[in-house]
Amino acid sequence: MSVRINFYREELFRHWRCLEQQREHYSEKAIGDVETAILRLMQRVDRLCEEDRGEAVVRRLLQTIDGITRLSTSTDRKPLH
Repeated sequence: MSVRINFYREELFRHWRCLEQQREHYSEKAIGDVETAILRLMQRVDRLCEEDRGEAVVRRLLQTIDGITRLSTSTDRKPLH
């Protein structure tokens, strides 16, 4: 379980970094809202993954965040091993 939790945290951090690079394209409020969501999720990911449907919630939130950062479509993405 801890490997999966670490993976989710790393993904969240990557989205946060990507968001920082796109700061000029969004309002400060939008950036602040997404940053707050990412930080809260990073703090709670371990507890969420212990719940029955928690991992599904984390995956869905990551997909939502990806809709903003577009990290999954980035050409700079390194392949996962």
